[in-house]
Amino acid sequence: MTVQSSPYRLVTLANGSCSIHSLAEQETFHPVIGPVAEAEALYVRQLKLPERLRAHSGEFVIWDVGLGAAANPLTVLRATRETTCSIRLISFDHVLEPLEFALSHVHALPYLSGYENHLRSLLDDHRVRFFFLRIPRPPRSTQTGFRIVFLLSNDEQ
Repeated sequence: MTVQSSPYRLVTLANGSCSIHSLAEQETFHPVIGPVAEAEALYVRQLKLPERLRAHSGEFVIWDVGLGAAANPLTVLRATRETTCSIRLISFDHVLEPLEFALSHVHALPYLSGYENHLRSLLDDHRVRFFFLRIPRPPRSTQTGFRIVFLLSNDEQ
């Protein structure tokens, strides 16, 4: 029997969080402070996404360069749950293997928790929709929800 080895492995970072290391590229994803902390610092806070989304009407488009194991887009989803505009998140990547590997290691990558079914749909269909419902809080908004469409670029025409 031949055991196929994965081109990825889990690594524990100095701060105790786990990340993924690509053996082929000899690269660790989010190597310094971990996937969530890096995504929050560079992708959410630095770009001021929550503030920009609160001030935006209509659809807000986010380009995600390099889906990897989906830390950046999932951190955005969590950080923007209270917004009222629609989000179209387009990920530009040509490989899905890091995400497939990550989904087999949710226990070590807790940022994936709760999104497993959505991510499997993304792997299968190259797109997934989220719709978050909430009770509106006047006077800020009378909208009862928002949607997020998450696409992989090789599926978008």
